[in-house]
Amino acid sequence: MSSCAEKERVVWIDWAKALLIYFVVVGHAGCKDNVQIILYAFHMPAFFVISGYLYRPRQCLKTIKCLVIPIIIYSTVNLVFKFALDMTRHGCIDLFHYATMSWRAFYAVAWGKDGYVTLFVGVWFVVVLALCRCLMGDVKYFKFISQHYIELALLMMLWMVCEKHIFPTNSSDIQDMYLYRVLSCFPFMALGKFIKEQQLQLVGFMSYKLPPP
Repeated sequence: MSSCAEKERVVWIDWAKALLIYFVVVGHAGCKDNVQIILYAFHMPAFFVISGYLYRPRQCLKTIKCLVIPIIIYSTVNLVFKFALDMTRHGCIDLFHYATMSWRAFYAVAWGKDGYVTLFVGVWFVVVLALCRCLMGDVKYFKFISQHYIELALLMMLWMVCEKHIFPTNSSDIQDMYLYRVLSCFPFMALGKFIKEQQLQLVGFMSYKLPPP
């Protein structure tokens, strides 16, 4: 493949991500309910499709370094800032209790929950993306999944369809956990990886030259 075609593909991806980020901002800016429903139906799934399209296996430590460490640094700074702000407003505050109420947002939905503190809005996307990358093959113990990621995605989709019929009284606390969101996000990441693989196969087929007679 020529360098020009490769550059064009990267530019297209950058524009797609920029447009999706714009939709995220619009969706969280208090737009009308019908517009919000439309945006929420595709903008986050599209992010996972692009993530799957760009996926390259790498060591788990590198994934942690790229995704987890920035969250820890930002959240720590934000925790100190929020704690200092609340200290000036309300006086003495239990730091241990404050940190405990901040912890939930790193593994489950805390937005809108009474008493909980969200230090990194949107952290669920980074956490779920890291978990999906682990299933894709970043963790060596899960590398066998990279050969059967389509089957795994189909099983997750089947579970999402049948869950309400199997467990009609499923607890909302389980559904709020980010680990549970992997079930709905991994299939979109698998779709992106599948599209990439099919594209590479098509490019290889188109570049094949018949031998001279």
